[in-house]
Amino acid sequence: MQQSLDERSERVAYLENMNASLEQDYTNLTKEIAANERQQKSLASSRAETEMKVQSLQQTIQDMQVKIDGMTEENKSSKAEIATLESELGDIRNKDAKQSKEDDQSASAQHKLNEMTDLLYLKQAQLEKLTSDKAAIQMSLEKEVNVLKQELKQTKSIHSMTSKRPPAYDIEEVVPIESIGPVYDRLAKNRRVGNYIRRGAQALDFSTSTVVGLLKKQPVVRIGLFVYIISIHFFLYFMMSRLQSKAIRMEEAIRSYPSPTQN
Repeated sequence: MQQSLDERSERVAYLENMNASLEQDYTNLTKEIAANERQQKSLASSRAETEMKVQSLQQTIQDMQVKIDGMTEENKSSKAEIATLESELGDIRNKDAKQSKEDDQSASAQHKLNEMTDLLYLKQAQLEKLTSDKAAIQMSLEKEVNVLKQELKQTKSIHSMTSKRPPAYDIEEVVPIESIGPVYDRLAKNRRVGNYIRRGAQALDFSTSTVVGLLKKQPVVRIGLFVYIISIHFFLYFMMSRLQSKAIRMEEAIRSYPSPTQN
């Protein structure tokens, strides 16, 4: 009878331990699911912001296109006016050649010719300015499109790297390098080294989060790192003690060696 009671007690203790282990596993799974949900929400918000930027830039592109179309129409009208002015200038010159003998009419025609010439130069300057403004707007628009494409590509690469990363290592536990501020922004926007700096920062953040995850999840790694640090300290202490002892022996040898002046 006592043996049966002991067996039942052991069975109950075993079941209680198994229940506690299952509860612990359930708690860990719940935490991992919550971390994954937070990560998905963060990625969704980042994707939404990028889509809003794309829509804003598309609207800006449409507005710029409307302005360019307006400038093109103004350019056409200016060319038409210049052609009209040139034809009028030709007519005035013809009239001036025919009426060269009449001084009063010639002076009036010359004055009008000067006015028409000044107006022609003014229209040509306006046309050149419109052309240069159109080219500058197109260049600025192309730069903004390229910057947005790079940001979108960077967001997609971050999303792909995050989706491929094991769920046990959470990047949110590591403060990203891009939080440094203006210094990182200037370097990341550099045309020559910007892409390399962004990729290096992402790789460093990912490596740091992986190491942190290993230290959290693997006790053997923590013990190994601790033993490594202690070993380095003991090695440095041993080398310093040896160097110090050698220096003391050399100093004693120098003191015991008789100097030439004593001889």
